[in-house]
Amino acid sequence: MGLRKTAPYWVSGFLDLPADAHEAGSRFWENVTGWRRSAPRGDFGEFSTLEPPAGDATLRVQRVFDGVSRMHVDLHVPDVREAARQSLDAGARLLADHASDGYIVTRTPGGLAVCFVDNPGAVPPPPTEWSPTLQSIPDQLCIDIPAHLHDQETAYWSTVTSRPLTEVPHHPEFLRLPAPGPRGLHLLLHRTNSPGQVQAHLDFATTNLPAETTRHLHQGATLLQTHPSWTTLLAPTGTPYCLTTRHP
Repeated sequence: MGLRKTAPYWVSGFLDLPADAHEAGSRFWENVTGWRRSAPRGDFGEFSTLEPPAGDATLRVQRVFDGVSRMHVDLHVPDVREAARQSLDAGARLLADHASDGYIVTRTPGGLAVCFVDNPGAVPPPPTEWSPTLQSIPDQLCIDIPAHLHDQETAYWSTVTSRPLTEVPHHPEFLRLPAPGPRGLHLLLHRTNSPGQVQAHLDFATTNLPAETTRHLHQGATLLQTHPSWTTLLAPTGTPYCLTTRHP
């Protein structure tokens, strides 16, 4: 199996929003990213894209009907069948085969939904400039892995991305996967002490963490935790995410 068929060339994130909070949640993510929703698509109008003013999209929104707010990951690959088959060999489970429509839905060994898709992506979007001193952009997906699932899950991600894991200096709980192709979203693997299954959250990079935190709070986010290098927030729909001091 050649890497040309299975290695992702782009990574994007899907914000899964409960039906009763979908509209308000979508507006929140529009406001904090500065990106605008596309027209809805899908059999029930459940999908839309957060479109940056330039470059290719890295975030999409889905209306879900189980009442649970969460994120899932899209890996953009040249051949969705071959990439999904490789993921199954690495311990994933098949959830839905829509290869004829350009995507296959799987679940990682630790329980996170991952879709293999053939949507194009090549040009990174620019950060949004909110003021002369404040820029920000969603630039990373953090995969939160309970300790008891860590070894199998990290092996899975290294296999399906065809990329080696690298340590993060001074933070042994983190492993980084280099971004595919020109960029897409970065992937960060985070070992946690939480029970349950693997989850994902979105990270923003910003030039001014205190000012960006204030901006998100004004849009309706709730402050959960502060750290010198990041702030953890909760979106109004219940989705946790982080703002970081990484430069956009």
